This record gives sequence, C-alpha cells and structure tokens, in this order.
Amino acid sequence: MRHTTYSLSALLLAAVAITGCYDDTCSSVMTYEKWTPIYADMADLRTTSILPENSRDLVQPGKVYVHGDYLLINEVRQGIHIINNADPSSPTPVAFLPIRGNVDLAVHSGHLYADQVKDLLVFDFQNPAAPTLVHRAADALPGLGQPDSDGRVIVDYHREEVTEEVDCTRQEMMAAEPVIIMNGDDNLRVDFVSAQIGSDATSIGGSMSRFTVANGHLYTIGDSDMEVFDLSLVQQPTKVNTVSVGSDIETVFPYGDQLFVGSMSAMFIMDASTASAPTLRATFEHATACDPVFVAGNHAYVTLRTGNACGGWLNQLQIIDVSNLDQPQLMRTVNLSNPHGLSVRNKKLYIGEGVNGLTVFDIPDPIAPQFSEQISHHHAYDIISASDTHIIVIGDDGLYQYSTLNSTALQELSRITVSR
Repeated sequence: MRHTTYSLSALLLAAVAITGCYDDTCSSVMTYEKWTPIYADMADLRTTSILPENSRDLVQPGKVYVHGDYLLINEVRQGIHIINNADPSSPTPVAFLPIRGNVDLAVHSGHLYADQVKDLLVFDFQNPAAPTLVHRAADALPGLGQPDSDGRVIVDYHREEVTEEVDCTRQEMMAAEPVIIMNGDDNLRVDFVSAQIGSDATSIGGSMSRFTVANGHLYTIGDSDMEVFDLSLVQQPTKVNTVSVGSDIETVFPYGDQLFVGSMSAMFIMDASTASAPTLRATFEHATACDPVFVAGNHAYVTLRTGNACGGWLNQLQIIDVSNLDQPQLMRTVNLSNPHGLSVRNKKLYIGEGVNGLTVFDIPDPIAPQFSEQISHHHAYDIISASDTHIIVIGDDGLYQYSTLNSTALQELSRITVSR
C-alpha cells in the first residue's frame, strides 16, 4: 500500500462509449471516476483540537482493530469509530475520534497510537469512550505523506463521476495512468488478524496493517523503511531506529521475535529478537502483486492479487514453510479470485476476496487447504479472528461478525453497514 501523488488527478476509468474518428482526429465520450486531492497545512492540523465526538455512521471503513471489548474502525482519512463490542451480536457505537488524515492505529498499555499524515499521535485510551491526546511526535513518520512544494499534505480526496469527450491522445494517457484505489490498495486505507497480537494479549490488529506493537516497541512502515519506537514511556514513544527493509513494502505482521513484512515483490523476514534493531533475516521473492502476510506455526500464508496500484497478474494464495526462517520454501499455491487480507485459527483459513466476499478453507493439513464455504453477499477486505468463537470481517460495504461455533458453516451475529 502506498501514497501516490500525481500532478493530475488520478482517474479510475469506468467505461468508454461512442468512439469516432474523422480524418486526422479521434475522440471518445468517456465516463470515469475522478479523484481530486484535498490538501491541508500541517501547521493547521497540529493546532486543531482533537476531542471525541458523538458516534457517526460508517461511510468509508478502513483498518479495524480489536482492543478488549472494543472495536476501533478507521474512517479513511477522517478518524476512528469506537464501538463497544462486549456482545458481538449487538455492537454499540460509543464515540468518534476525528483525526484528519488518519489511516493506521495500534493500542498498547492503555494508549492509542494513530497517524495523522506525518505525525504520530498518542492518546490516553484507558477510558475508550473519552480518549485524550497526550502527545504528538511531529514528523515521526517520514514515509507516510510527504508534503508538496507548498508544504501542504493530502488529507483526503474528493470523488466525482465525470462524463466528457476526450481526444484519443488524452484517452491513451488516461488509460496508462496509475490508479489510486481508495479501498485498500495504496495506504489510503491502510488495507486486520488473530496472530497480529502484540504485547497486549487483548489487542489484535490485522494482516493489512502498517502499524504493529511487539516486545514493547511500535513498528511502522513507509514505502521502504521501518520506523522503530521504544514504548518504555507509553505516553511519549521514542524513535530509536530507522531500518531500511526493501522497496514497495506494504504490511507488517509480528510473530514471536520475527516481523514478516509484505511488499509488492517479496516477503521479508526481519529478526526482531533485539527489539530496537530488527535485521533482515531472509527474503522470499514472488511475482509483483499486493502482498499481505499471515503466519501460523511453521507456515506463512501470503495472498497475491492483481490491482492497478500493485500491478501484477496473479490472484493466488502462496503457502510458505518458514520452519527454517533463514530459508523459506514455497509449498503450495492456490488460485483465487482476488485475495486481500486473511486469518488463521483452529485449522480454518479465512480469506477476504474483495467484491467476491469471504472464502473459508479447512486446513487440517496446513499446506493442503480444503474449500469449506463462500459468503458472497458482502465485500471482504480483511478478517480478524477475534476469539475461538467468532471472526470479524470488514469490506467496502461495512463490518460483519460471524460465530464459528458451527464447524461447517459460519453464522452471522451482526453487521454495521455503511451509509452513503
């Protein structure tokens, strides 16, 4: 996932209709979705109070994070929904924390860590209904949100559908432009998971995360570097290291003393036994594609998918033997529709396949997934296996919770759908 800034608005082409060529001219009527960056000055963001507000509707969900009885859902570049989920069959909205430019979060020792473009914010989160900003580390996240030539940063995008006649030269240019995917492919929804458990046993992040807490440290990733923060003083994290990992890195997933970093072209295994100084241990290269990672036991599960922000042509699951961390070995590939985030628990593998929904596999043998069921009536971007009895699925159209007590079929417990 990455920030991409263009001199022209990024365009998502939807259709091409009515093409005509006359003599030396050529034109087409095109309908496409236009994304226009919305800028703000960091100085203004830093002087604007951030206080919890009344709960609001979910409109464009991003990351989801589980902390004890609470769900934290990022509203892309707007802030964080705080929801009491003590009863997963009846989640209750509590408050909304407005943070312009926010896409990532993590919780540790009663404190919430969240990005605001380039800054790392720390909130006292001991009372989830009333988080209080206690510290701002300015410019602590250099890899996330570089300013333009006027010193402004992108805090959101205005979306509109446009139909216009364009000449063929411009049509070719538009078709060749990279596309910004707001729903998870480029850090705008930075695209949850049971093994993403840091030092707080009740705090769970996911496979699409760029923030994670492990061994008393917060790890964040930009495009190529990992920033390391010591959390000995939980209210005032200290940056202790910047580690070069590799190009086009997208996600970070902790497992034991290791950090598994997914990129567009490889999975990197980082040895974090010295928590303040992770070192590259091994690299497993794969075809260019978006790449979240989930690790369970001796196996890493990697999903590769096509997407304009990622390139590539594969839609598949790769199962990698990591029993020897220095020499990861590909064991199995499984073709899928468009896999995104994933989770493993109790010999079940859950994979979000975007608009195609949720795919479930039985894995009594970790390298031989057996198809179990497909839920296709909603989108599935990522999954958190929150406990032995239920999972949480999030997609463009909302958040869904399922009971896993029936081993043959998931039973829906609740849903929070988007309001648009």
